[in-house]
Amino acid sequence: MVLDRPLDLLVLDMHLPDGLAMDLLPKVLVARPGLRVLVFSVSPDEVYAHRLAQLGAWGYVNKQAEEDELVRAVQAVLDGRHWFSGQVLERLERSEGADQGKDPFDLLSVRELSVLNHLLDGLPLAEIARRLDLQHSTVATYKARLLDKLGVRNVLELQEKARVFGRIRS
Repeated sequence: MVLDRPLDLLVLDMHLPDGLAMDLLPKVLVARPGLRVLVFSVSPDEVYAHRLAQLGAWGYVNKQAEEDELVRAVQAVLDGRHWFSGQVLERLERSEGADQGKDPFDLLSVRELSVLNHLLDGLPLAEIARRLDLQHSTVATYKARLLDKLGVRNVLELQEKARVFGRIRS
């Protein structure tokens, strides 16, 4: 559909039946460079918005937001302005400046972030594999890599680190 229709804006749901917007967004932007994408999600913005911005999203709106916020976000993006929460904008500014790399979660790949999110939701590896349409061993590899990159040994330490870096709410 993205290739077949002229679009000024794509509102992309974060959680798609076959994966996450983070997996689809880079493909969309390769197919349609310059397309403005606004991500709409039930997930809190501190979990995904920063990475989505790095991938090229123009904005992020939580589904719990008031209807007028969604309208303002759409209008802002159509006018060529980004739409993210203040917290996300601060993180973007920090990552562009001298403090780049301080958030260890920025080291994770898109797929590792997908696995991370499911782990933080308490899902077992078999269910994560089913949801992401991957082999169990592949998900186990992603889990091992993200634990290693974040310097933690298990999901409990992962949850604590995610809290410290504002990736999940206490």
